[in-house]
Amino acid sequence: MYIVRADRIWSYGASVSPSTLSATYVAAWLCDGRTRPIRSVNGSFNATITHQGASAAQPVNCVILSHTNFDEGLNVSIGGDIMPQTFVSPAATPPDDIPYSGVLFPSGGFSVTSWTLAMSGNSKDIIIGEAVAGLADYLKLPVFRSDADGIRDFTRPMDMDLASIWPYDPKHGGRQPFKGRWLMSEVEYQEMVDVFLAQRNGTRPMFLIPDENVNDARMVFMSAPRFSGYERPDSDPNFRLRFVDLEFAEVPRHRWPL
Repeated sequence: MYIVRADRIWSYGASVSPSTLSATYVAAWLCDGRTRPIRSVNGSFNATITHQGASAAQPVNCVILSHTNFDEGLNVSIGGDIMPQTFVSPAATPPDDIPYSGVLFPSGGFSVTSWTLAMSGNSKDIIIGEAVAGLADYLKLPVFRSDADGIRDFTRPMDMDLASIWPYDPKHGGRQPFKGRWLMSEVEYQEMVDVFLAQRNGTRPMFLIPDENVNDARMVFMSAPRFSGYERPDSDPNFRLRFVDLEFAEVPRHRWPL
């Protein structure tokens, strides 16, 4: 499992120079962390993304395209300071037609200030909610994992007094909050506190990648970490471990209109 914490997403606030956008869409929305989409016409899109300030010249080992709407299996080309390569967008869309978020672990991107994103040959306009370049860190699996990692239900109940008015489809999809209990050292616990603070009071989301072999990432917010009790290994009485409870809630994905 991997986590891309908010303060290691170097693309937040980046300068975006796109080829062309539909009217009323703003290029900066591509990297603002708010899933506001950009839309490119004629089935093609390319842009140069330049990181700003302290986010420039940072190592990148993860690129994510989140809250998208384009063809299954469309080739996406990455270049610039990231070693040029092509990755394939998720090859399967769930039955609700709400796409997964594609993930690439580039083989080279040690000092990235500017990178390029390009795709063409889509059957419809290309929509991207967020383009992310950052540093993914390994997050060990929890010792005790909740079974609540199911599908969130956005179905609106039918009002039986107004049965002729059908429920409205909000076009949202996502997972139930992922939560569990981890056994962590003091240093690991303090790192998770930093991960929480990096969200800046719930204004900067981060990403959770449950399985590097599955082409999907979740844009999430983490609740404040909580701990209880200590375990003291017999081999080192000065080394203490905490039981730490973490919970990640996914920002709903969308079925963008065409």
